[in-house]
Amino acid sequence: MMTAKKTHGLRNTLLVLIICAIAGAGISFVQFTNASDRTSASFSIQFTFDGAASSLAPSGKIFDLKELYLDDVLNEALKNAGMENRYTADMLRSNLEISGNYPKDIAAQLTNYESLLDFQANRAFSTNSYYPTLFDVYLYHDFDPKITRGDLEKLLQSIMTCYREYFIQSYAVNTHSAEIEYDLAEYDYPQKLSVLSVLMNQSRSLAEELSEKASFFLVNGMGFNDVNVRLASLIDTDVAQLNANVTMSSISKRADRLLNQYRYEIKTLTNRLENQKKRLENLDRLIASYDKNDIIYLSSTDSLTKIDGNSSETYDAMVAERKTIDDGITQIITRINNYNLLINDLLKGSQTMEASAGEISSGEVETDVTEMSQAEIDKLAEVAQAKADEKMAAVDAEIDLLVKKYEAIMEDFATLINAYNAMTLNDASVEILPGRYNTPSLLSGRFLVMLIKTAGPICCCGLIVCLVILIMQKKKQYQQNTVNC
Repeated sequence: MMTAKKTHGLRNTLLVLIICAIAGAGISFVQFTNASDRTSASFSIQFTFDGAASSLAPSGKIFDLKELYLDDVLNEALKNAGMENRYTADMLRSNLEISGNYPKDIAAQLTNYESLLDFQANRAFSTNSYYPTLFDVYLYHDFDPKITRGDLEKLLQSIMTCYREYFIQSYAVNTHSAEIEYDLAEYDYPQKLSVLSVLMNQSRSLAEELSEKASFFLVNGMGFNDVNVRLASLIDTDVAQLNANVTMSSISKRADRLLNQYRYEIKTLTNRLENQKKRLENLDRLIASYDKNDIIYLSSTDSLTKIDGNSSETYDAMVAERKTIDDGITQIITRINNYNLLINDLLKGSQTMEASAGEISSGEVETDVTEMSQAEIDKLAEVAQAKADEKMAAVDAEIDLLVKKYEAIMEDFATLINAYNAMTLNDASVEILPGRYNTPSLLSGRFLVMLIKTAGPICCCGLIVCLVILIMQKKKQYQQNTVNC
C-alpha cells in the first residue's frame, strides 16, 4: 500500500511538471512570434588608438560614428558589394542602427573619483561624459525582406570596410605638402617673406603639437621635435635676416605699389585712431560725472526698504573699458609709426621729401606722404626703385635658398607624419569584428533562452506545489500512525 502511494505521488509530480513545461513552451512560442525583432546582420567596430576613449582621433578632431550614415560611405559600400543597381543609400540608412557598448559598472567608474566627505557632490551622471570604444552596427533586412543572409552580411561588411577607409582618410594627421602652393614670383619681397613666415609657423605649430603627443616617436632617429627645432631656426634666423635686409635696403619689385599700400594702411589706422580718441573722450566725461554712491529707498505703508545700487560695479567696468581703449590707441600708434619707418626706409635718400614721417605724440598722426598726389608718389618711387634693382638678384637667390631649406624640412616632416598615421590608424587600431546573423527561428538560441526563462520558473512553481502536497500527505500519514499506536 505504501509503495502504491509513493508511485502515485511520483506520477502526479511528473504530470504536473509536464503540464507546466507545455504551458511554458506555449507562452514562450506566443511571446517569440509576437516579438518585434527583425532579421538583421551585425558587425562590431573597435577603436584602440590613444584618445579613442575621449572620442578624439589621432589628428585631435572629435569623431562621431554617425558618419557611417553619410552618402559617400553608403554609396561606396553599395558599389564595392556590387549592389548599386539594387539599393540606394537612403534605403540602407533607414535600416542601420549603431549601439555603443558600455561596461556594466559604468556608474561606479564615473563616480569613483568623488570624495565621500563631499556631501554636496551631485551623484547624477550622463553617458555623454563617457565615450565607448566598441560599437555594434546592425543592418536590418526591411529594405528587402527577400535578401539572402549572405547578401545581407556581405553588404554590411562592405559598409564597415568603407567606413574604416573613410575614417582613416578623414582623421589622419594632414600631411603638409613640401611644395609651396603659392606662386611666389607674383609677390613682392615683403609679401613673399610674409607668406613663407605664415607657412613655416603653421607647420611648426603642428610639429610642436605632435611632439607633445608622440614625444618618443622616431623614424630613422628623427622625431617631431627635430622638425620643430629646424623650423624655429629657419624662422628666427633666415627669415628674420631676410626681412631686415629687405626692409633696411628698401628692396621692392614695385616701389610705387608698396608705397601706396603703406599709405593706405596709415590712413586706415589714422581714421581708427580718431574714432578711438573720441570714444575715449566721451568715456572720460562719463566717468567724471558718474556718481558711485547711489542708494534707492523704497517706502511702503509699514516699512522702508534700502536698495544699494550697482554703481560701483558699473564704474569699475567703465574704468576697465577706458584702459582697454587706451591700450588699443597705443597699439594703433605703434603700427602707424612702423609704417612711417617703412616709408622712410623705402624713400631714404630722396631729396624730394620735405621731412621724415616724424614722431607721433598724443595720438596725432601727420605725414607728408599721405597727403601727396599720385604723381608725386610715382616720382619718389622711381628713385627708390632704381636703388632696389641693384640688390634684387641677391635677395632672389637668398629667398630661393630659403625655400629649398623649407621644402627639405617639409619632406622629412611628411615622412614622419605618414609613418605616424600608419602606426596610429590601421586595421588593428580601427578593427572590424565579425558579428552574427539574427532571425526569428524556433531553432535559434534566442528562442531556447526565452523558453528556459519562461518555462523554467513555471516548472519550479509546479514542483514546489507538488512537494508541498507530498509533505502535507506525509505529515497527515504520520499523525494517523501515531494515533493508531
